Amino acid sequence: LSANDPDVVLELTTAASVFNNAQCVINAKKTLVVGASGLSDSDLNVLDQAAKKSNVPVLVVPNFSIAAVLMVEMAKRVAPWLEECEIIEYHHRQKQDAPSGTSLYTAQEIKAASSSQGDRIIPIHSVRSSGFLASQDVIFSQSGEALTLSLSQIDRRAFIPGIIQSVLRVHALPCGVHVGLQAVMQNEWL
Repeated sequence: LSANDPDVVLELTTAASVFNNAQCVINAKKTLVVGASGLSDSDLNVLDQAAKKSNVPVLVVPNFSIAAVLMVEMAKRVAPWLEECEIIEYHHRQKQDAPSGTSLYTAQEIKAASSSQGDRIIPIHSVRSSGFLASQDVIFSQSGEALTLSLSQIDRRAFIPGIIQSVLRVHALPCGVHVGLQAVMQNEWL
């Protein structure tokens, strides 16, 4: 890090190494974008304190897909109106974590947006199959009706615009940890 002096470090490794890598980058006072899954709320708190102490912004992105951000935003809008919710997430066989970081983040945001979800656990069903890259269905229902929000990422190119936005705009964020691609998306609706 000191030899190359990067403007931004993009961390895309694994759940097993992401926390230690992030600490190393933050301690080196480098701006960081994290795309690897595996950081707990406790980890995020530790990294937030370290980032504030090192005076650097850190962006943790559960999913770099623009469509994924929009799906979560739509789910947050639906949550107060339909009381039941479950998530099914589908990924390729090499996906190491289950449930995915995207599905955990989606459930967290739905719960925060709806007082009716309260402390209820939103069930997440994980499918690992060679027929998928990354997909997620968020199913809302109540007596007599159901609404499904569906996201399909069929090519890894879906993540490129979000990665580019993250790397180019992370410097504009205040010091500390920020979660979600929407933190760097320039749109009043989000």
